[in-house]
Amino acid sequence: MAAAQTTPPLAYSMAASDLPSGATMRRATTADIPAIVSVYMDSFRHDLFSRQVFPRSASSSMTYWTRAVAEEMAEAEAVWFVVTEPIAGQQETVQAFVKWTRPGAPFPDPDAADVYPPEGNPALAVALYARVMGAHRERMWDTPHWYLDMMGVRCACQRRGFARAMVGWGIKQSQRGGCPLYVDATGDARGFYENMGFEMLGRDDDDCKVVIETTEGDVEIYMMLRKPNALLEGPDRQSVASTPK
Repeated sequence: MAAAQTTPPLAYSMAASDLPSGATMRRATTADIPAIVSVYMDSFRHDLFSRQVFPRSASSSMTYWTRAVAEEMAEAEAVWFVVTEPIAGQQETVQAFVKWTRPGAPFPDPDAADVYPPEGNPALAVALYARVMGAHRERMWDTPHWYLDMMGVRCACQRRGFARAMVGWGIKQSQRGGCPLYVDATGDARGFYENMGFEMLGRDDDDCKVVIETTEGDVEIYMMLRKPNALLEGPDRQSVASTPK
């Protein structure tokens, strides 16, 4: 499979107001992998699932994510972006990332337990990923769609428009090609995606989510879909709707 840096770039022009002054959204390369892993570990450090499966004190957590990002960045169907900005004299610092998967991509399968950090909770990882990936396949197997596989923003940079810009890129692809967007959203992120035009995907409240019990509480993941003609809500409506092609 072709490496990410050899993939032809996908253009995304953004209005100046979409990102803070000095911030830039660009295609990710393999050189960004350490920074992407750093962003993940920071942005999900309080997440109930992530902190149990990927202990921040274990070097094996960094090893897992470095390998996983490298492998997934080499996928032919994957489109990775990073948002950067200059910090303390550095040329650029990666503050956020997103992985989109193109319509028609194969559905992912969960890893075996021995792949995950032994210091964490491999059984929890296998159980959750199996159910989340199964729900994705069951709902979308016959519908071409863009899949928002993974997105992270450093905690210090949240609520600055980075996530909105990265999701906005997917919205533009959806509008141009007519394919919906699909995401597995954590409970904390559900409201953000609803404001971006996503809707719960299921027969009822229970059918649209996966719930896994843990010793620290229930982990909830919501299956959400955004149709190509969906409208944004709240302050996000104008910022993405006015983005030039």
